[in-house]
Amino acid sequence: MKQIIYGAAYYPEYMPYERTDTDFKMMKEAGLNTIRIAESTWSTLEKRDGVFDFSYIDRTLDAASRFGLNVIVGTPTYAIPSWLAKKEPSVMVETKDGRAHYGHRQLG
Repeated sequence: MKQIIYGAAYYPEYMPYERTDTDFKMMKEAGLNTIRIAESTWSTLEKRDGVFDFSYIDRTLDAASRFGLNVIVGTPTYAIPSWLAKKEPSVMVETKDGRAHYGHRQLG
C-alpha cells in the first residue's frame, strides 16, 4: 500500500441499528481510506467459553470491501467476557488496592 492511511476507529457493535453503508459512504466522501475495528469486542465475539461468533466482523469486512476501505483488525484483549472473569478471577488487574472488579455487575 503506497498511500497515507487516513481513517477512524469504527465500532458497529455499539450501534443501535444497521448503518454501516451510510457510515462508510460518509467516510469515503470525507476522504478516509481505512477503518480500525474489533479492539474491545472479545465479550461480543465469545459470549460463551469456546463459542465464537465473528458475523459482525464478516459483515463489516464485506462492507469495507464494497466501499474500498482498508481495515485494521485489532486484537480484542482488554474487554474480557464475563464468563472468563468468573472462570479465572486471576485475569483481573491487580492494583495497590487489590484485585480490580471490572465487570463485577455481570458476575452476579
